[in-house]
Amino acid sequence: RIILFKLPKGWERIVAVDHGLVNPTAALWAAIDYDYNIYIYDEYYSPGIVSDHAREIIRKSEGQEINMWLIDPSTTSKIREKDGMAWSVMEEYEDCGLYFVPANNEKLAGVNRVKEFLKKQPDRRHPVTKELNAPRLYVFKNCINLLTEFPNYKWRKWRGSIQRNSPEQSIDYNDHALDALRYIIMSRFPAPLRRPTGQELILPEHRKHMNSITEQFPKNYVGDEQLGQYYGEGQNLMGGLDNYESDYT
Repeated sequence: RIILFKLPKGWERIVAVDHGLVNPTAALWAAIDYDYNIYIYDEYYSPGIVSDHAREIIRKSEGQEINMWLIDPSTTSKIREKDGMAWSVMEEYEDCGLYFVPANNEKLAGVNRVKEFLKKQPDRRHPVTKELNAPRLYVFKNCINLLTEFPNYKWRKWRGSIQRNSPEQSIDYNDHALDALRYIIMSRFPAPLRRPTGQELILPEHRKHMNSITEQFPKNYVGDEQLGQYYGEGQNLMGGLDNYESDYT
């Protein structure tokens, strides 16, 4: 656990959601610093419907540059119906203005990777106390539900009647915030570059439903009559219009 502090703008930020149909929906906000430490700095934990979850997640994310949005991959299943068509939970979130990427839900690998981030390393300094022998994962003290789930996370005990090579399984009980944490860790995010605004994990041109019409043209706009593309920078946008003849004159 770590005390609250203001996060620098250059750090990468990730939101991960573990959606619950009957169980509560959990969302975590994570920041990654330049030394590859990860901070869970906010959470949302509540039962309800998609529109309620989306409204609160959007409210909590307001004013932040979120670089990656992750969600439980089971939400891609078209288990609902809307306007006579099969519909998924992820598409419901999209209708509410949230566009997620399915997370890696490999449980055993995810748990092991979380344990690696919690392991203290002799050559790593604590970001607050500056002492050596520090982990890479930190949770702000306001994330009560996530902190509560950590001690209760247990593996099923092996019994003599079970085959020895059976896959290990966790006890599925109140681990919704921990599932969201696994999604974040398993995204294998890079540490941000030291630049004023950070380096986005998903570039704007790769974002779904991006409206390129709203982007500003480069200053030395040069049109491509066949492709309708533009390129260039540093010159006047209107500089090449003196010799232009319209087909409609």
